[in-house]
Amino acid sequence: APTIHEIKIHGIGLGRTALLRCEATAVPAPTFEWYKGEKRINKGQGVDIKSLSSRSVLTVTNMTEDRFGNYTCVASNKLGMANASASLIMGPMFQSLQSEKAFQWDILKRGAGQRLCTQRGGTVLTEASSPVCAGTENMKGSSGILRWMILM
Repeated sequence: APTIHEIKIHGIGLGRTALLRCEATAVPAPTFEWYKGEKRINKGQGVDIKSLSSRSVLTVTNMTEDRFGNYTCVASNKLGMANASASLIMGPMFQSLQSEKAFQWDILKRGAGQRLCTQRGGTVLTEASSPVCAGTENMKGSSGILRWMILM
């Protein structure tokens, strides 16, 4: 019967792409199914599933609030089945208005502590809860331009 070694999942921000990996060993090789709650997940509408002999990867693009929740990987063969679950939660990341991958941002300080973040190239970002950032401050007069690296 299959044995699931691990299911890996990461907190992810709105508009981003989430990857869920499920690894299992079995002889004969298992087949994989994915569920969100009790509902089986199929390919399509921003969801892709790729399964190899011992691993299955669920990719969810353009995360929206209704896509967060509990996901279950089921591995089965003629000798039995195994399952493992994990919760996909919203991570403390920037909420991008456009789903673009970039690592360096200019954070422009606006009055009353409000910050507006822009990607080099013009994508406007807003903050989602507490952003995970690290970097060095580069104060330029009163404009307060800071350079940060988002930790992915």
